[in-house]
Amino acid sequence: FDLCIIFGNLTENALKSVSALSGEKEISIFSRYHENEFILVIENSYHPESYPANQGLGLPSIRSIVEKYGGISSFTKDEKRFYAKILIQKPEPGRRTTKNGALHRFSVTQAFGGLL
Repeated sequence: FDLCIIFGNLTENALKSVSALSGEKEISIFSRYHENEFILVIENSYHPESYPANQGLGLPSIRSIVEKYGGISSFTKDEKRFYAKILIQKPEPGRRTTKNGALHRFSVTQAFGGLL
């Protein structure tokens, strides 16, 4: 259920962003589940003046869900594209975790190195 909320919020944000553009409109979605790690990357065309900032509770909700599972999230933009990157780890029975439930601590660069 939580993955549906994450995917729904991110795709809705991407659709709103590209629908407000008059030029190039593109949405790219990449997901992968491998060795108990789920990665979701959504990129979309973006222009700062075409979509208001700080709208709604979508990104804070996503951050909260990702943190609940000990994962990480990254939301960045440049003058033409918005990037949403999510990594969630599925704990294995008996596997040790950190205090917040994460399997291990890692940085955004470590988690998304090949996708940045």
